[in-house]
Amino acid sequence: MFFGIVAFIITVNAYVKDPHNERIVFLLVSAVINGILFPYAKIAVETIALKYTGKEFWHKGFFSGDTGKNGLVAMFWLFCYFFSLPLFILWFFVKKK
Repeated sequence: MFFGIVAFIITVNAYVKDPHNERIVFLLVSAVINGILFPYAKIAVETIALKYTGKEFWHKGFFSGDTGKNGLVAMFWLFCYFFSLPLFILWFFVKKK
């Protein structure tokens, strides 16, 4: 969620400075879409990961320490943010009924 807000603020600032730039308009639209779809993408990835591994896997070994875990969480959030549209489509297939 934080990445979506930061990307949105940066692109709105750039849009105010130059509203006729097509790249900035594209970035603004994609920041809004990715910000809205991010929670669904995160749920899809978590559901798939827990489907093939157990909860115990995520609480032992490399994932138990704060140092390694924080870096992986940041990369996970960035991955979900940038690939939110395809992961949102995947969410329809893996959501719990």
